[in-house]
Amino acid sequence: LLINLKFSVGEYILTISKKLFFLSIKKITLTINEVILLKELIQNFKEVVSAVIPIAILILLIGLTIVPFSGEMIFSLIVGCIFMIFGMTLFLFGANISMMPVGKAVGNYVVQKRSLPILVFVGFIVGVVITIAEPDVQVLANQVASVSNGEVSKTVLIAAVSIGVGIFVVIGFLR
Repeated sequence: LLINLKFSVGEYILTISKKLFFLSIKKITLTINEVILLKELIQNFKEVVSAVIPIAILILLIGLTIVPFSGEMIFSLIVGCIFMIFGMTLFLFGANISMMPVGKAVGNYVVQKRSLPILVFVGFIVGVVITIAEPDVQVLANQVASVSNGEVSKTVLIAAVSIGVGIFVVIGFLR
């Protein structure tokens, strides 16, 4: 089912891109699934723009008033923001059409089993794995290891934080 879903989503994206960018058709007709995917892509774009633009404006204002930026720096900021908007939009779109359905399926399965041990175990594992994969935790671990001159191991810190998050997820489930 998941393999078929991935191929069908890929086919829809390819079809939409052909219809929108490569073919010169006077009237573009989209299927219902293509419209749904296009609406989701547009919604992701709006969310990313609303998150990035205010920060970019603030940085630009600081660059124009307090800390003077060169023209090259301002150009780099604008180009970087454009790349960031499109990259984050595609990332969120990909996550929404690939990972979210899998997460919902796993969540539905665990809840339907009505088994507290399975729920607690899955919650703990998900909490640990997601924390290990979190880039901010990796950055924090690198900084702590650097500041402590290796006294605090990156691996130990990541393991401690991940297990702690897993335990708190379990406590949340048990509540």
